[in-house]
Amino acid sequence: MAFEHIAVLLQPNGVMRILLNRPATRNALDADTIRELIEAVRQAKQESRTRCVILSGAGPVFCAGGRVQWLREGGTGDSNANLRDIQNLVLMLRELNELPVPVIAGIQGAAIGGGAGLASVADAVICSAEAVFSLSEARLGLVPSCIAPFLIDKIGPSWVRRYMLTGERFDAVTARAIGLAHEVVPSPKDLESAVDEIAASILQCAPQAVRRAKQMLHEFNWPETRALVGDWERHAAEIFAQSRAGKEGQEGLTSFLEKRPPKWRP
Repeated sequence: MAFEHIAVLLQPNGVMRILLNRPATRNALDADTIRELIEAVRQAKQESRTRCVILSGAGPVFCAGGRVQWLREGGTGDSNANLRDIQNLVLMLRELNELPVPVIAGIQGAAIGGGAGLASVADAVICSAEAVFSLSEARLGLVPSCIAPFLIDKIGPSWVRRYMLTGERFDAVTARAIGLAHEVVPSPKDLESAVDEIAASILQCAPQAVRRAKQMLHEFNWPETRALVGDWERHAAEIFAQSRAGKEGQEGLTSFLEKRPPKWRP
């Protein structure tokens, strides 16, 4: 598969680099980018030489979340297509989360909404000091159900409740304090060396031991209560798809594009 929105490189040492490569859109996610990410992660899984994956973003911003135009348009069309769209988003996050090899994320600028979701499914997260994070979906009238399971798993329900219900931004130091990031470096130019250092440490470990250890962590960590919702992937996708097509979602997305406050904002 030829990639247009991301760049993928498997280095001779087994480190696969996946670069969100649309800096003009602040590496925002849409249907095409999500499909390419799914394909890249599956390539990493199928390629036996892969030892770890480094996920990064081109330009000044790691990932600004879902592209607002795409979110708004998808909520006005066929409901089945809307749902399939968002099911792919959940699938992409799950594929990254369950990738057998470690995932390292290097974050600069901002990780908003789905960008914070990408951080939540990485095993090691390094961010630069100026980076900001936000679980901002509710400010656009959306319910952040797709990223919620992964964030709860990563930082716990208390911090998710704080930041998901307010949509407020928090800085790199706070991200490290709550467990979303593991290390803060002074500036974006320091990210590459910091990320490469972690990759070098992974390469010091036995490949199959690392794979089995990561599998074990998932076996031990995901709560059995998730089974109570049945097909949780569909459930999460349904919640987001419904909010995207709802009045608040359309108002929030439209107001963003029209550069005005949404009607519910004081």
